[in-house]
Amino acid sequence: MKGTATGVGIAFAALIFMGWQENNKTNVPVAMPTHIDKLEAGSAPNSANGAGGLSPAALTDPTSGCAPVGGLNGDPSYTYSDDASIDTDGGTQYADPTQQNTTSSGNNSDTYSGIVLTKQMQAQGLKQGDYAEVTNNQTGQTIYARVYDANFDDDKGISHGDQAEVSDYAASQLGIQLTGNGNTVGTNPVTIRAYAGTSGLAEDCNQSGHPSQTAQTDNG
Repeated sequence: MKGTATGVGIAFAALIFMGWQENNKTNVPVAMPTHIDKLEAGSAPNSANGAGGLSPAALTDPTSGCAPVGGLNGDPSYTYSDDASIDTDGGTQYADPTQQNTTSSGNNSDTYSGIVLTKQMQAQGLKQGDYAEVTNNQTGQTIYARVYDANFDDDKGISHGDQAEVSDYAASQLGIQLTGNGNTVGTNPVTIRAYAGTSGLAEDCNQSGHPSQTAQTDNG
């Protein structure tokens, strides 16, 4: 009788445990996905609207990059100033775990002076290939750059707000120091002035000190 009572007690305890497990299975932790979407590589600033958190730096003559033939005329379509974010997509120089093999334009962030398109920039008429002037607010140095990647995907409902994201090559041309994982050393505020409708202009890389770059095309 004692053995029978013990067996019944164990069976009853097992039934209670199974019932508890069923009621609490929704509280079991779910593993994080191992796939990281391309657009999750960047980190948007706290404020994602307006002209950024800083006053734009004064524009100086660009010292590197390729200008459009005839230069950039008129006022910029978009001006944004904030601490620089670094885009390493397409490159291999930095140990960025979310680094992607390609950019929207196919250019390498290690060798191309590029900026990353945001939804706010797109709303101002900007698109891939458009020209920009990027200034290091601390030193006043300015370079030419072009839109070569994006930080949003409408089809997937992904957007990382407005941010001053530039390629690691553009950052190096501005004198910004980077660590081995592509982060900046210290605070490095930059100002981006971008010009809509300039993607179809040919590059003039014959100016002194301006390295050759892969030409962008206007895909409509």
